[in-house]
Amino acid sequence: MKFIITTIAIILAITIEAPCETVLDQQHSFTSSIANSGDEFSQAGQTFTVGVAGTLDHIDVLMFRMGGFFDPAVDPLLRVFSTSGGLPTGAPLVSVTSPKASVPVNTAAFVSFSLSSAAIEVDLGEVLAFSIGAAGGSGTYFLLTDQGQSIEYAHGAAVVKFGSNAWQQYSSPQDHGFRTYVIADVVDELFGDYNDNDVIDAADYIVWRKVFASSGTALLHDATPGVVDGDDYNYWRAHYGDLHATGAGTVASTSVPESATSVLLVVGVAACGLRRRSNATGSAGIEGGNQASVSA
Repeated sequence: MKFIITTIAIILAITIEAPCETVLDQQHSFTSSIANSGDEFSQAGQTFTVGVAGTLDHIDVLMFRMGGFFDPAVDPLLRVFSTSGGLPTGAPLVSVTSPKASVPVNTAAFVSFSLSSAAIEVDLGEVLAFSIGAAGGSGTYFLLTDQGQSIEYAHGAAVVKFGSNAWQQYSSPQDHGFRTYVIADVVDELFGDYNDNDVIDAADYIVWRKVFASSGTALLHDATPGVVDGDDYNYWRAHYGDLHATGAGTVASTSVPESATSVLLVVGVAACGLRRRSNATGSAGIEGGNQASVSA
């Protein structure tokens, strides 16, 4: 009996650390010379729709700083919010910073903000928002916008908050550049495998092209449900070559013989499913959207 108990304890100790897979969920990337600003008195942000259930791991934001007189005195602050009616609502679920040195000067690049410690649970179709500011210090960070371009992110919108005013969308619809990453739950499909042959390859592009601009369920294994658009193409391109069993676009179920290995798999899956939403609060920011030009 002592041997059995010890064995079970070892199994639990091993599998509780079993990593789930971090996958690229939503993304929007473009080239622009227009930007919105987030600083001590304002926040510029973006809403987005979750396409993979799991735990939010990190968000990359396409941004820059201008240096000189406008150079921020503090690190950029990213906040994550729940939404209501397409706008951020309530206190931040989490507030995190990234080193100022990681933000390029004058030329925009993706800057990563880790959210792993907050354990924010996300579900398919849930709409969240993030914002960028520089609370507690002077200076401004700038987020590129796709204003005036044909490319757009169809599953969210750029938002802004000035001082203590309410959140609002920009009067001229636009989006910021970003990427969201999720530690995925176990799923039975490979998102981006539009022809359902267990690999993301050139054949999936042909399927996407045929149903482009369709709505509803026109695209099988669609990671960004709704209208079939450029986001679906970007997802396919980012995960090209992924396989159902091991690809970065999924954490697939695997059949194994009924043995001790089966116990390991079940406990490991349970560990991946242990998620909780952080109720961490952060200082309410003041947000804004001045415009600036930059070469990107």
